[in-house]
Amino acid sequence: MFRADLDQFSHRVAAAMSHDGIAVPTLVKEFQTIMNYPTVFKDTLPEGVSVLMFPWAGDCANLFLECNDYDLERTYLPNRAAINWHDQGRGLSTNGTDWQRVLGNCKWLVALAGGDNKESEHGFVLTGNIFADGRTFHVGAGWSWRRSLDAEQSDETNPEDTIIQNEDHRALDTSLQVPYSDHPAHPSLFKIAEFSKLVKAQAKHEEAGAISMPAVVPGTRIKVSAPRPHVYFRDDRSCR
Repeated sequence: MFRADLDQFSHRVAAAMSHDGIAVPTLVKEFQTIMNYPTVFKDTLPEGVSVLMFPWAGDCANLFLECNDYDLERTYLPNRAAINWHDQGRGLSTNGTDWQRVLGNCKWLVALAGGDNKESEHGFVLTGNIFADGRTFHVGAGWSWRRSLDAEQSDETNPEDTIIQNEDHRALDTSLQVPYSDHPAHPSLFKIAEFSKLVKAQAKHEEAGAISMPAVVPGTRIKVSAPRPHVYFRDDRSCR
């Protein structure tokens, strides 16, 4: 389960509502663009990973990352998904959106939870539709649903932090565990990492050729598989 909360956006809403709400229409249009963020993000993920998108909870995006090979994907996917999400907001995406302009001074907090399937089946989420008052609500339930919410709403976090469960941290490849430290408010539950530290660890990890991921052809949404090791393209078109 992947949750991304847009820090500082509520302050932009409050500011837009002041002065007779003149800025509200502009902010509404910007948020409509922001709601396309998960759609662009899902095309940056490795082969074998698909995305089930749930309704937003205010300015928090909620996604379930479905894996063909859960045991393999959990060794690196929390870091890779978090980096892709944060990185997308730092420049132009493949659809040409200027995310820096749309997001302004807002940054994302990312919280993920998967868990150990072999012992407790934590990695599964139950989904379904609830009909109420003429509307349909797509909802989910499960260990990772709740734990990711706890992480996203936890105290003592900063913009561009990534929070994962302790048991998900143990499942990461050793080199990808390095950026994390104990969560200051909930050390028995979560590990937390800054974006810059995640990027550095990922770069070292890929230099070692430990994980193979598809490259995204610049200007398209086409993914090209390649033998290990190989490069990937960031949204700013640089190559790592």
